[in-house]
Amino acid sequence: MNIIFGIILILLSPKNLPERIDKSGNSQIDKVISNYQNIESVYGRMTRYYSVNDIKERSTGKFYLQKPGKLYIKYFKPEQTIILNNSVLWLYYPSKKQAVKTSYSEMPELDRKLSGIDILLSFNFITELKKSFDIARQDSTHLIATPKDNNNISKIIFEIDPQKNVILNEKTFDSADKLIYDTDYKDWELVEGMWFPQDIVSEFHLDGKDIKEKVRFSEIFINYEIADKQFKFVAPKGVTIN
Repeated sequence: MNIIFGIILILLSPKNLPERIDKSGNSQIDKVISNYQNIESVYGRMTRYYSVNDIKERSTGKFYLQKPGKLYIKYFKPEQTIILNNSVLWLYYPSKKQAVKTSYSEMPELDRKLSGIDILLSFNFITELKKSFDIARQDSTHLIATPKDNNNISKIIFEIDPQKNVILNEKTFDSADKLIYDTDYKDWELVEGMWFPQDIVSEFHLDGKDIKEKVRFSEIFINYEIADKQFKFVAPKGVTIN
C-alpha cells in the first residue's frame, strides 16, 4: 500500500501534471516576445528576390538594424540606400544623384513592402504586438491576434514553434477576412545563442498587385555595437534633395 501511495504522489507532483492551457495565448506570446526582445541590433548581408505580377527582380545588399527604430539598407544592384532614423526616412539613388527625405509613416504601404523595410522591422512589430492586439490561443501551435483599434485588419494568425519560441508563419487578413499577407520564416540557425531565420518568404496582395518576395540572410551578427553615424544621411556633392 505504501508503494502504491508513493507512486500516486509522484504522478501527481507538479512536474508531472500537464501544463495548464492559457486560452488567452498570453503565456505563449510572452515567451516569443521575450525571445525577440533579446535582439537589440542585427547586421549582415541580404539577397532579395521579388516579383510584382510577372515582373521579376533580384537585389543584393547589406543592412544594419538598431532597435527600436533605426535601419540602414544599401543595395548594390540596383544601387540604392535607405536610411530610417526613428520616423525620418531617406531614400538615396546614386545613379540619379537624387535623395528623398520623407516620413516613414507617410510612405505608402506598397512602397515599404517593395523596399524591404517592413521585413527588417518585423522584430519591432513582434515586441510591440501586445500593445495593439489581443492575443488568443487557437491550438497548441497557433495564436490569433485581433487588433484593438484597426479597421483595416481583422486578425493575424501566427504559427509558433513552442520549443524555439519563434514565429514560423504569419497570416494577415483584411477587414473582409481576405488573406493579404502570408509570410514564412524558415531555415532557423543559432546566431550568437539566438535563433535567426535564414530565409523569409512572403506573398502579399496590395492595390491589385500580387507580390512574392524571398529574402536570404547571410553573415549575420547579433547585438554588436553599431555606430550612430551609420543611421545619418549626409548628401554627397551634387545630389538633389527632394
